[in-house]
Amino acid sequence: MPVTQVQPNSTGACDASGRDGRQPVGTAGIVWLILIGRTTASGRQAGLGKDRGISSEQDALLGALFFLGYFLFQIPGAWYAEQRSAKRLIFWSLLLWGVLASLTSVIRDIHLPYLDRLLLGVAESVVLPGMLIFLSPNFAAFLA
Repeated sequence: MPVTQVQPNSTGACDASGRDGRQPVGTAGIVWLILIGRTTASGRQAGLGKDRGISSEQDALLGALFFLGYFLFQIPGAWYAEQRSAKRLIFWSLLLWGVLASLTSVIRDIHLPYLDRLLLGVAESVVLPGMLIFLSPNFAAFLA
């Protein structure tokens, strides 16, 4: 991907993307919200375990399945974002992430949360590599 020329915008600040700089700030906000959601998910999961009578072994398996999905799909997600469309990947993964996160509180059967947590890990795993690939052309011009 060619590096674009850095041009001053209306405020005099240099901007490689031709935009006013809101894209990196908005993207950083999305990544921040995902990180906050990931850290609070373990606390919510513990509360759901008490309400539903989930044993500590089942609770550990739910956490392990989340990180297994996260671990297995980061590289394929980055490949898809590089070869196809990072925007489309981020859009669909955030939409799927919201649906799966809301399903966590609705599911009553013990076997469906296993699938939900695995797919939630898959949905979250592709966001960070997709964001990095999506934003890398904007920051490459500043490094040149």
